Amino acid sequence: ETDHLEAQFKRLDKEGNGTILVHELVEALKENLDMSEEKSRELFSKLDLTGDKQLNYSEFLAAACQRRFLAQEGLIQDAFKRFDVDNTGV
Repeated sequence: ETDHLEAQFKRLDKEGNGTILVHELVEALKENLDMSEEKSRELFSKLDLTGDKQLNYSEFLAAACQRRFLAQEGLIQDAFKRFDVDNTGV
């Protein structure tokens, strides 16, 4: 799994400088997902946790992990509801 994420990161890092720059992400999102430049820049800003105008590998991993967690959130809530037999939320 980590190897796959590392490969994705390297594909996005077109300049090979160890970071993903805004124009690299914008280009990839437009090319692969037909996302507008405005939306791509907005996404970049949300992923750029340090505010240094580049995404390093740890920021990329954090985004990937968060996405997976959010995808699982519904399953976690369903499991909790099954255990919450008295419907108190505790």
